[in-house]
Amino acid sequence: VYIYDTVNNNWSTKTTTGTIPPKKDGGSAVLGLDGKRVITFGGFLTASPDQLHELNLINFEWRIPKSSGSIPESRRYHKANVIENYMVLSFGKYTFKTII
Repeated sequence: VYIYDTVNNNWSTKTTTGTIPPKKDGGSAVLGLDGKRVITFGGFLTASPDQLHELNLINFEWRIPKSSGSIPESRRYHKANVIENYMVLSFGKYTFKTII
């Protein structure tokens, strides 16, 4: 992953381990409430576009978090925000013709 140091204005890279997600086009990412995780969802041209992936920012290890309920349809170019304890997904496209 690429890391930007906002204090020193410097870019660097960090090697990650674990269940590394496939390349994504148009996916989303949010910072977890604890400030120690990045959670990604969606994208296009991936093997598992409707799957969450979580990057631990302490050890830079990816994992697929356990979740329950109805997983949203795969989408790209959507918006994701953290509101209280929730990652809220809105809008985006889930096919070439349909806008949510």
